[in-house]
Amino acid sequence: MTLRTRNRIIKIFALFSTLCFLGVIATIIVKSLDGTLANTLGSSLFSFKNFSFFKPNEKSVIYTLIFLQFFIPVAAFFLLFSFEKTQSTLIILFCVVLFGFQFELSRFIIGVFDLKRTFSQFYLLLGKYSLLGRLLCLFSFFYIAIESKDSQKLNIEMDLTAIFTVSIFVTLCIPLNTSVSTKTFGIECGFLNVLVALFAVVSLLTILTFIITYRDTENKSIIKILISYLFTATGIHLMECSDILCITTTGAVLLITGTRLYMKALHKMYLWE
Repeated sequence: MTLRTRNRIIKIFALFSTLCFLGVIATIIVKSLDGTLANTLGSSLFSFKNFSFFKPNEKSVIYTLIFLQFFIPVAAFFLLFSFEKTQSTLIILFCVVLFGFQFELSRFIIGVFDLKRTFSQFYLLLGKYSLLGRLLCLFSFFYIAIESKDSQKLNIEMDLTAIFTVSIFVTLCIPLNTSVSTKTFGIECGFLNVLVALFAVVSLLTILTFIITYRDTENKSIIKILISYLFTATGIHLMECSDILCITTTGAVLLITGTRLYMKALHKMYLWE
């Protein structure tokens, strides 16, 4: 993949995410004006009466998803303009992580349009999209750990094919129970223990791969990327699994911090040495 092609793909993705963010804002405005959003959430999205930062609330999930949809294009544009002339697979793989975040828009659609009461095929499809996005993030970080030892190779197509193939395969194999919705506008997964084990094993392998790579290369930037991974993965997990605003806000701070650390590590690795 050439630099021009990579930058073009990142630019298209950033513009697409920007349009999605504008669509989210437009949907919020329309749904608020006609009162349907207040009926869905029990009160106006902009009303803080009886709202607590420390208690479960569906509005906390909406706030979190609005922030995440804003964060994605901002991070993509920063990545594009900061590393426009830098050849690295780590840049492309982090874009896949952001692409995985983009699939969380499906939970916003479920929540705002109250699709959890419909049990429709569209509701099921959105649940699959959310699961696919999490798997893309999981395996992308694993490949970031693998490729951090030789991150300037030009041929990344095999990595991308493997990430998407495995993620789609696992998504298709995991059944979803549309009669049981989660507190964050998701759908309860079948084989939950297997799925949790998969995430735990791949996450552990990712950490071990970073450590082994650092031992082989003695490049301190690898440790910084590992730390950024821990921040980012923890942050997105908190934002995906909680409906308490103080917890999701902590997740957002960790996500921003992890992304900043990742970009600083790449700067140190390619531009400052």
